[in-house]
Amino acid sequence: MPSKQAGLSSPSVAYVLERRRSSFESKGVRLANLYASPNSAAKTAKKELMTIEKRSVLLTDLLNLRAIVEQHTGADNITRIYALRPLADLYVSLAQYKDAEPVQRAIFALSSKRPGNPVLPTVDQARKNLASTLKQLGNHDEAILLFEASLAESNAEPLTAAYLETASLLVDCLQAADRFPEAVAIIETILAKMESSATDDSPSGQLGWIVRLSSSFAKQGGYAKAASITERTIPLLEAKAEVCCIPQLDVLAELYLKAGDIEAHDRVRARRRFLADKHDF
Repeated sequence: MPSKQAGLSSPSVAYVLERRRSSFESKGVRLANLYASPNSAAKTAKKELMTIEKRSVLLTDLLNLRAIVEQHTGADNITRIYALRPLADLYVSLAQYKDAEPVQRAIFALSSKRPGNPVLPTVDQARKNLASTLKQLGNHDEAILLFEASLAESNAEPLTAAYLETASLLVDCLQAADRFPEAVAIIETILAKMESSATDDSPSGQLGWIVRLSSSFAKQGGYAKAASITERTIPLLEAKAEVCCIPQLDVLAELYLKAGDIEAHDRVRARRRFLADKHDF
């Protein structure tokens, strides 16, 4: 273990972390890959690959590494990221959100104090990671404030992938907090921008946001409004292939039924049966 008097430099932290990685690789667990993939299926596979014993050993190892780093460097040293980031990601992958929250707050604080440092995650990414964990914990109000801050810093002209991703996270959080009017306002603004700057792939982009808009009204009990919005998705799906709209017709029929519009329900069900017979669905 490095001497307290000598302090712990970044190279020595890297050495300690590399020793930890080598140790776990010998057990069939690659620390660097446990949390790297954003793909949910890949994450599930990695979680299943790890036994309870290995997860426990890995968690203990990361906690020990954090203690070593913080003991020698202090709370504001960026060297802490070598321990904090894998620890936060491991907690999230195991759905231990209460444990992940303080670690992610520490990462966000480091990134905010040193924006642009290549060793650290960006301020925006650290903020959204914390907000996502807060949402999982039911702390919607603080999560919404963080997502709103990220959205305000994103480029909305033209709509960028980063802006739409952040807007999607914010809308999901607003809906979870039952703040549907705010969610609807964001969705309608995005759809208006998409329609005013239509491109060949605009319908595909609009589809998901129209579904979100319908969902916002349905969750408030506005089934008739949700149904009228869902009607807009049918021609978009039919443009891809008629068979694609069959599941959505089921959704639409159910909305009309809940709205008490039996005539519209029967019309949609008849269309659904026609397409199902036509395509042997």
